[in-house]
Amino acid sequence: MAKLSTPTLMVHADRAASGPDIPRRLFASIPAASKELVWLGQENQMQFYEDPITLDRVTPELTRFYHSQTVRTR
Repeated sequence: MAKLSTPTLMVHADRAASGPDIPRRLFASIPAASKELVWLGQENQMQFYEDPITLDRVTPELTRFYHSQTVRTR
């Protein structure tokens, strides 16, 4: 991750499989100029795959981030 220079959006939560500390440390090590961490709180790993409420919370963040990147590259 220390060599990742592309725009990066990381979505994570406290109860994901790796827990809260590892993703925060990994995110901090990313040197990309454009990076964002979206933290959802108490969601667990499976909610990212199959919970419509969690997916509905993440979708606008993904849309906003990817749109902001395409605007920058034009």
